[in-house]
Amino acid sequence: MEHSIRPLLQQTESGYGKDSLNLHARIEMTQNSFRAKEPILALRRALLSLNKRENYSEQIGECWLQSARVARKAGHHQTAYNALLNAGESKLSELYVERAKWLWSKGEVHQGLIVLQKGVELCFPENKVPSDTKSQLIHGQSLLLVGRFMEETANFESNTVMKKYKDVTAFLPEWENGHFYLAKYYDKLTPTLTDNKMEKQGELIKYIVLHFGRSLQYGNQFIYQSMPRMLSLWLDFGAKAYDCEKAARIDRVPMKNDLAKINKVITEHANHLAPYQFLTAFSQLISRICHSHDEVFVVLIAIVAKVFVAYPQQAMWMMTAVSKSSYPMRVNRCKEILNRAIHMKASLGKFIGDSTRLTDKLLELCNKSVVGNSPTLSMSVHFKTLKKLVEDQTFS
Repeated sequence: MEHSIRPLLQQTESGYGKDSLNLHARIEMTQNSFRAKEPILALRRALLSLNKRENYSEQIGECWLQSARVARKAGHHQTAYNALLNAGESKLSELYVERAKWLWSKGEVHQGLIVLQKGVELCFPENKVPSDTKSQLIHGQSLLLVGRFMEETANFESNTVMKKYKDVTAFLPEWENGHFYLAKYYDKLTPTLTDNKMEKQGELIKYIVLHFGRSLQYGNQFIYQSMPRMLSLWLDFGAKAYDCEKAARIDRVPMKNDLAKINKVITEHANHLAPYQFLTAFSQLISRICHSHDEVFVVLIAIVAKVFVAYPQQAMWMMTAVSKSSYPMRVNRCKEILNRAIHMKASLGKFIGDSTRLTDKLLELCNKSVVGNSPTLSMSVHFKTLKKLVEDQTFS
């Protein structure tokens, strides 16, 4: 505390604008609860009031906004309202966003939308584009929240809501939240299309896959929602396209064209996204290696091989289970993937060979029949080859 107070009281006017104590990072390090954060924020406001400087009102307002945010998330609506009243004197642009979220948390979504729209018009006029990064982010968050509130109230047409989400991605093209919620809304519209409109569904899935992938390029906040859904839509549509071709349906040509576009988007994502992001859905990828559509499998094998090369220790165990499958096609596809990985990185050849031998010996151990009444088995006596394998100095 002494360390924090001394520079705060002794800072010069020229250095006051710089957050030498990194207060924002400090509060983020604390436990995310009202009980833990509110005393810290109260003390911070008291310290700031001792040494009023040029941007005193802004800093106090930010503290009150943080208190309102913490109280709202904890369900203390009256406390959050009091903090919002105190923050009102600072006239910060974030105030309208937090006030709208407070109304939303109370179930007053329509009123929150009105407050938010007024705040956007007041703080971010159409003829004035924010210059600094912080203001741009607040503006983007406000636009996104307007779209989410419109969707929540269900009083607006889908095209109107869609336009709001698209405005966010146009204003902040490298912000993951905008792309995620746009893709999520596209996905919400998918069930409204019947099987008779498969050509429109293909176009819609292309946009969903595109924006889910874009959101993953700029962050991982929604990775456990974006990645599995993106892969499911792509792989399922590929299976439908195969069924259409097999049944010689009329719409097989448009579906094939749409699938080619989706495959192209997935290939671009595979080139731009990091292997660890696909690793989060590796079991899902492995479960679909027997995909019926050849063009989809070509893209799929490239993704799986890329992940395997980057994380062989983690990926090998799942690949091993597939390699020992009783289904011949699954075994052959697994061998194809492993060969592709070896082609990409020759040093993996020995690792894969050692892993295969270890798997065989472990299966032998599991299936070993116990003769007689002996309660124990010896590695040195009953499993000599396994012991020799793991003791080998060159074993991977």
